[in-house]
Amino acid sequence: MKTASHTGSDLLFAMAVGLSASYLASSLLPLDFPFSGLWKASGIILLGAFATLRGRGLIGAGLLTCAIGDFLLEFEPPEWTLGMAAFGAGHLIYTASFLKSASRSRITTLGWAGAATTLVVSLALALWFLPDMGDLQIQGLAYQAVITGMTATAFLTGAPLRVRLGATIFMLSDSLIALDLYKGIQPPGGSVWATYALAQMLLAWTSLSKVPRHGRSHPIAEQS
Repeated sequence: MKTASHTGSDLLFAMAVGLSASYLASSLLPLDFPFSGLWKASGIILLGAFATLRGRGLIGAGLLTCAIGDFLLEFEPPEWTLGMAAFGAGHLIYTASFLKSASRSRITTLGWAGAATTLVVSLALALWFLPDMGDLQIQGLAYQAVITGMTATAFLTGAPLRVRLGATIFMLSDSLIALDLYKGIQPPGGSVWATYALAQMLLAWTSLSKVPRHGRSHPIAEQS
């Protein structure tokens, strides 16, 4: 039976999903800064509040830190260095959450394969982007290393499928941004936000897990 607090937090999750989805219409309803930044960050802020209310402090902190990055990238021109720093901090917080909840017994061959694939793909992308990074070379490579580490850690710590998917889709979303930023290849309209928001929802969804009456749920669902 749900408590009133859980019902309220579930409503918060639904509102976060709705606000995040609504931002796909931002190209049709352009707003000036800071309203554009507030709209962009609002759904992620609610996801962070939801995770925090459900007792997943690290996941909540990671989401709220990423929301700061969302806001910074709405400046004109975008604050790429500060934005990368905010998102990088968010990824480090996620990584800490995964490590805190690591389950050695759940690390599988598939997990090792996922981590290895993440590293290989990330290295290939970094080498491809490198000649075109310009003044963002140091920041870009540092950020690439941090998000790669976060995604690989999700696989190596035996995190639940939705967490591994969230981390991987987050990396995909950022790769789409990098394609435009470094190579001038524009991704399909709405694809960057759709993949990013989905990734954050999957990571926040961890907070919906419950501890069963007999036994324990996966550690990351209990402690993150």
